[in-house]
Amino acid sequence: MLNRIEKFMDTYHMILEGEQVVAGVSGGADSVCLLAVLKELAHRKKFELEALHVNHMLRGNDADSDAAYVKKLCEEWGIALYSVSCDVAQYAKKYHMSLEEAGRKLRYEELQKRAGRYERAKIAVAHHQNDQAETVLYQMLRGSSLKGAGGIRPVRENIIRPLLCVTRCEIELYLQDRNIAFCIDKTNMEEDFVRNKLRNKVVPYLAKEINTECVSNLNYLAKDLQEGYDFICGQAQKIFDDGVKKEHSISFSAERLMQVPSILRREAIRMALETLSGTAKNITRKHIEAVEELIFGQVSKRVTLPYRLTAFRDYASLVIGNEAAEELRDFYYPYSDCAPEDFQWYAADFDGDWKKITNDYTKVLNYDTIKDTIKIRKRLPGDYITIDRSGKRKLLKTFFIDEKIPKEYRDRIWLVTSGSHVLWVVGYRTSEVLKTTEATARVLVVTVRRKEHGV
Repeated sequence: MLNRIEKFMDTYHMILEGEQVVAGVSGGADSVCLLAVLKELAHRKKFELEALHVNHMLRGNDADSDAAYVKKLCEEWGIALYSVSCDVAQYAKKYHMSLEEAGRKLRYEELQKRAGRYERAKIAVAHHQNDQAETVLYQMLRGSSLKGAGGIRPVRENIIRPLLCVTRCEIELYLQDRNIAFCIDKTNMEEDFVRNKLRNKVVPYLAKEINTECVSNLNYLAKDLQEGYDFICGQAQKIFDDGVKKEHSISFSAERLMQVPSILRREAIRMALETLSGTAKNITRKHIEAVEELIFGQVSKRVTLPYRLTAFRDYASLVIGNEAAEELRDFYYPYSDCAPEDFQWYAADFDGDWKKITNDYTKVLNYDTIKDTIKIRKRLPGDYITIDRSGKRKLLKTFFIDEKIPKEYRDRIWLVTSGSHVLWVVGYRTSEVLKTTEATARVLVVTVRRKEHGV
């Protein structure tokens, strides 16, 4: 197994002579095996090795025991160890993440900090073939793009995965043959996380009932998908590079997109979405296809997307953009009945102090509850406003009558709307569902300049 790992590392040029390698070591079988393999290869391949242990502060005494074991092991093997503690639960709560996502983010941040101390450093992590099989299944089931379905890369920037050529079973046998102990994380057996369900139920079922080689076959598939994606990505990159890029938007020639194969269109769209959002998480095939459909749809049609992105089709272009204040007018209401320049918008994280700036002509709206495209317009038949937290509605016509607003004035009042739902009757009141609460994370601040004879 050691020779196979070394050959795999050479194939992907994982470690060059004279480099520093920082290995992430939790104390579990995978990371202990990784450390053992790197220790055996360090002298032969002439690289420096050290370990980093991150205590997530989630498992009390068990976490402390893992840290103590990693310290003892590194002392016995003569490997420098650096240990840090991160309050994953607090971080997850603060940034509205799952514990799994927060733990991963903090772990890689600490690894990068350590690697950043050296001019030439690699970060080694312990993903193996079973992890790859689970990742491919997970990405396929969540509707991922071709890129995501390819799973884990052996090398990504300065991150290397030497064990991606071996299975979990081989790792345990390697440790058993060398009488190397390891820690067991009991939470890996719990089914709170999707990956645990795949690891403990789905993959074993597939291996037993469908094909004993399912893990290997999924790894072969991952490799083919990665190579296929690299080729397609190269072609799509040319389309993406032709797009017009601003700070908060990317637009493509609709005619050009119509002329290329669908798979290249979708990849160029994916590149735009990831560039604007800064992440691939939660961007699925259905989102990409929804944007693609705009190319052949009617002008002014639009779709809302994750990370408060929106896409629309104008006469010549497909435009994808985010909520930045200086760009909102281009994306939320590029229609003939759009609002005047008197409206200003910006989105921000919420705290109670925002309430201090609220008045008849500045509103702090609960952005978390806005589900559809926002539009500025005058009244239309069927418009309504929500008047209490239970969801009770009142027709806008009735609202005007109750407020004793003269008929000749009603058609001059600007409305902030989402479909027929009036979010704000400018100068009067907002929809009850738009009011902030203690749970509000993001707000949309809308200000309109008051004129002498109304807005």
